[in-house]
Amino acid sequence: MADFIKHALIYGESLQEISQKYLDTPDRWTDLVVINNLKYPFVVWEERTPETPKNVKTIGEIVLVPVEDDTNPLEGLHKFEIDDAYDRLLGEDLSLFEDNELVNLRGDEIGELRATNRGDLKTVKGIANLRQSLVLRLATPLGALLHHPNYGTLLYDYVGDREDYQTQQKIKTEVERTLRSDPRVADIVMNEVSSYRGILTIQVSIAALGIDDIINLGIRLDSEGVIEWG
Repeated sequence: MADFIKHALIYGESLQEISQKYLDTPDRWTDLVVINNLKYPFVVWEERTPETPKNVKTIGEIVLVPVEDDTNPLEGLHKFEIDDAYDRLLGEDLSLFEDNELVNLRGDEIGELRATNRGDLKTVKGIANLRQSLVLRLATPLGALLHHPNYGTLLYDYVGDREDYQTQQKIKTEVERTLRSDPRVADIVMNEVSSYRGILTIQVSIAALGIDDIINLGIRLDSEGVIEWG
């Protein structure tokens, strides 16, 4: 039977910090997610209320940390259980777009809620949820959401700007800042970032924390919004 250390969560503390403290590496935070049956955003730095999701930890609650050994927390699980664990790493949200469709967020278009065959609202999880979240982040001008002033991007400031090397570097920096502001993003490779006649073209490969699959994202952005073609 596995042994665990019981760690009480304190304000401002992340799973990566807990992993570093007890397991000598921040990379095993995904083990803590699986062991504690957590879902994104995993921890919230406030006391629990009736509205707090049950699969997150709040201040003062116990996070189980495995005693250091060579045990893989996924060992012995069925494939569907492993897939479910990875889905929890990247979270679940309401689905705004059909699978594999061209996402057009221009003008007043913001996506559309859909129902399942049972009448429930359709959701999206795992990698598909992260992709949707990143597209929405790129489609939102920074400061446009009243209660989330740090959500969104400054890329719209560069639409129609001079198409020179300096502007292109600023665009690359802002693309990376925008995508990395999502805590689930581990690494980004810029495949193409260009500006031509008021249209920004962005192609990036994104690695998510705890997931081996790569997300390839293609975006066209102009003054009216975003088109994403995957």
